[in-house]
This record gives sequence, C-alpha cells and structure tokens, in this order.
Amino acid sequence: MDVRSSSKSSVRTFASKSPRISKCLRRSPSFWDAHTELGKRYRFVTVLEEFRITIQGELNYEREAQNLITVGKNLEELNS
Repeated sequence: MDVRSSSKSSVRTFASKSPRISKCLRRSPSFWDAHTELGKRYRFVTVLEEFRITIQGELNYEREAQNLITVGKNLEELNS
C-alpha cells in the first residue's frame, strides 16, 4: 500500500469527523475548567486557545514563504 494514499485516506476520515471531534474537544476543556481544581488552576480553555493561535500562525505558509524570501535577501547582503 502506498503511504501517501493511506495518509490521504486518514485525512479524509478525520476531516469527515472533524466537526464532531472539534466540538467535543472544545467542550472538554470548558468542563474541566468549570468542574475541577486542576482546570481552575491551569485554565485549559486559555491554554488550548493560545495553542490554536500558535499553530495557525505556524501553518500560515504565505507568511512562512515571505520569511524565507527575507532570509534569502539578508543572506545575499552578507555575501556581497
């Protein structure tokens, strides 16, 4: 079996279930924050929201491409 086709299939399976999974994952931290001392201490909702924002920024390929162009220009200046 081709690894690429297997991973594409996995992605499709996750994508078809992701609205339900996403909803469940969003509710769980709220429950923990409201009903447990651990949740009140660590504020899982806040931590996961910061994680979501960080991951979205890291997956911004247009910004990453621009950063690579900038690094390339800076390196050219060093070689001059």
